[in-house]
Amino acid sequence: MVRIAALILMLSSWPLSAQLPYFEFQVEKQATLMPDSPRPLYPDMLKAANVEGEVLAQFVVDTAGRVESNTFKVLKSSHELFTLSVKSALDVLRFYPAELSGRKVRQLVQMPFVFGLSTRPDSVSPPRVTISTARDEAGNFPPTAMEIFIPPIPVPKSVVGFHLVAEFDVDETGKVRSFTFNPTPDAPYNRKIEEVLRSYRFKPGVTPDGKPVRTKARVKYDF
Repeated sequence: MVRIAALILMLSSWPLSAQLPYFEFQVEKQATLMPDSPRPLYPDMLKAANVEGEVLAQFVVDTAGRVESNTFKVLKSSHELFTLSVKSALDVLRFYPAELSGRKVRQLVQMPFVFGLSTRPDSVSPPRVTISTARDEAGNFPPTAMEIFIPPIPVPKSVVGFHLVAEFDVDETGKVRSFTFNPTPDAPYNRKIEEVLRSYRFKPGVTPDGKPVRTKARVKYDF
């Protein structure tokens, strides 16, 4: 009986940081990002290329409202530079910590970081590029583009307003087996687009448990 009591006393004296974090459904008040908290910076290269995307990240927010950087994990990302931006911002993100029974507790958070452009490029600007982060029918995460490539500028007038979708068949090693795209009304420009699409390199898609898998990558150009 004494030993059991001693064990209970020892467990109750552990710091909260040593305890497992709570899930959002286990707390009364969830950890939420403060309105004036700094945000991840838009990568200059992707912003200049009008590339939009998203990172879905998972991490633990401690009782002070700070991210425990060693718990950071990427669940999905449309580009490596977006991932690096989110990762570099972890130390400056500020949250209202989760609460349970009137005390602050650590919580495991899954949070999307969306990188979007508010204005549409005109005919002399690069087209807007969007890389799909949607899972396939089997629930696999799509390949991640290593670099973003934009078609030559200026864009022909006949192509302005055109929506082009390129689909890449990417194997388990990240190699592009083949790709297709819906051609624009300008045949010479289509040949230039094909050259650009051949330059794409990817990290392979993964299954829900993190294993590399052959799946599709989709890139959309809005001219």
